[in-house]
Amino acid sequence: MEWTRHAFMKDELGLDLEQEFTEGRIHMILEYTMKFKKSLQKGDEMQVTCSVAENEKKNRINFVQQILVNGSVYAEAVFVATCLVKGRPSVPDVVKNALAN
Repeated sequence: MEWTRHAFMKDELGLDLEQEFTEGRIHMILEYTMKFKKSLQKGDEMQVTCSVAENEKKNRINFVQQILVNGSVYAEAVFVATCLVKGRPSVPDVVKNALAN
């Protein structure tokens, strides 16, 4: 799920995590919840989705992800994240803009 989240951030939001880190912005997961609905079996071909959703706290964002097999949901997860800028939590404008769309 981490790879999908990182790819989503780069491809959909335009955030390259390595570049962000170099520029002093540290993106981090604060907590997550995961619910398993079905068991994955050897040989299952899965698809992992990712989208952003608002968090009740203004300096956090939720990444909502699912593991799908043949269109059926096998697991759902919500990752609560923030971006540290000079040690202070925030949500980048590009992420806020994605929420507005």
